[in-house]
Amino acid sequence: MVKKSFPARKKQPRSRLQRFIRHIPLILFGLLLLWSVFDFLRAASRENYLVKHGKIATGNVTKVTGRFNLTYYTFDVNGQFFTSSTNRSLYLKIGDSIQVIYKVEDPAINLPYILIKEKYDKAHSAHP
Repeated sequence: MVKKSFPARKKQPRSRLQRFIRHIPLILFGLLLLWSVFDFLRAASRENYLVKHGKIATGNVTKVTGRFNLTYYTFDVNGQFFTSSTNRSLYLKIGDSIQVIYKVEDPAINLPYILIKEKYDKAHSAHP
C-alpha cells in the first residue's frame, strides 16, 4: 500500500493586522517595563528633591487601611492643611503623630520623614 502524499499547503501571507495582533503581548510587556522604569525614576527624583530642599512639618495619621497598607495623614503649612497618603507600611495608628517632609513651593508633594530619614539626616548633617 502506497501512501499518497499531499502537496504542501502554501502559507497565506499574513496581513499587517495579523502581524500586529501577534505582537501585542510583546508590545504590552515593553510598555509596562517602560512605565515601571519611568515611575521608579520619578519617585527617586521626588525623593532626592525632598531630601535636599524639603521642610519638615508635623501632622497626624487620619486613616489606616490594611488592605493596601495605605496610611493617610494630614499636616499644616502656614494655616493650610494638606492630606496625603503612602502605601508603605508605617505601623502607625489613627491619631499618631507623623513627621512629613514637603516641598516648600508645593506642599502637596511630600513624603513621611521616616521613609527618607537616613538620607535626609545625612544630607543635612554634612552641610550644617
